[in-house]
Amino acid sequence: MDVSSELMFTEGVICNCFDLICYLLVLDHHDLCDVVRKNKYVENIEDIAKVGMHYKTMFLNQHGFKELTKHHDSTYWNTIAHHNFTIDDNGHLWVKGEKVNVLSKNSKYIRSDRILR
Repeated sequence: MDVSSELMFTEGVICNCFDLICYLLVLDHHDLCDVVRKNKYVENIEDIAKVGMHYKTMFLNQHGFKELTKHHDSTYWNTIAHHNFTIDDNGHLWVKGEKVNVLSKNSKYIRSDRILR
């Protein structure tokens, strides 16, 4: 359940926030290049959605948004998105032979002065 929540939150909230901020920067004449698709500079939100998170994160970092991107663990997110993990009989998540504390990973998005559960 927590793994699915992480994926939905990242795909649904984090990616959309990153896309919106990238779009606002592009509208303000900052160049975001889609390296994978022929080094084409993106001009609209549809093109930005096709740019990989790694490149969007680098772009945001270059423009002063490190505080926003520092909690985004792209390796963990990719592992979850591509189902490169196992869950043992006790419900523990394992990635590349290491046990992962999912609640600890997910809690980085939750403010300590709120209880969401």
